[in-house]
Amino acid sequence: MARILNKLSATRVKTAQAEERPIKLSDGGGLFLLVNPNGTKYWRLAYRYQKKQKIYSIGVYPTVSLADARIAKDKAKDFLSRGLDPSSLKQLEKEKSGSISNLFRSIAREWWEKEQDRWTKDHSDRVWKSLETDVFPVIGGMPIDSICSRDCLLVVRKVEQRGALDVAGRVKQRMSAVFRYGIYTGYN
Repeated sequence: MARILNKLSATRVKTAQAEERPIKLSDGGGLFLLVNPNGTKYWRLAYRYQKKQKIYSIGVYPTVSLADARIAKDKAKDFLSRGLDPSSLKQLEKEKSGSISNLFRSIAREWWEKEQDRWTKDHSDRVWKSLETDVFPVIGGMPIDSICSRDCLLVVRKVEQRGALDVAGRVKQRMSAVFRYGIYTGYN
């Protein structure tokens, strides 16, 4: 027996009224319209990635229509089916366009690209993998000038908690190198 979905219509989206609290109007497949008390309407996609619940921001209605939101949802689901996180990919696109140049992740990428010619391919890959795995989830999206020593300590402690003390030391060295590079290049 086929399951009947209550999909949104363009009219329902257009006429959705704000209430005292934010309301979610579901379109199915994780796509929903968030209507805030001030009347703004945002397209969002709820999904799971690596066993974690996440929300992907698609855009603001009416700039992004219902049809466009559905296309964006399908594209994000395609990324997920290939094991890629759509939110991370969106972040990388922003970094490449230069719109978020002072984030730790952006500066770390710049540092890594400049240094990798001095390293073997294996070492270069290990350095980047350790940044992606241990550092970026904690401080990757933060502006480099807003990161304090406590944030860095949190990164190192997380690595130590899994018993990888030698990796913790290397992660600390790599973060320090990125901060030094940020200072030399004027980001910090």
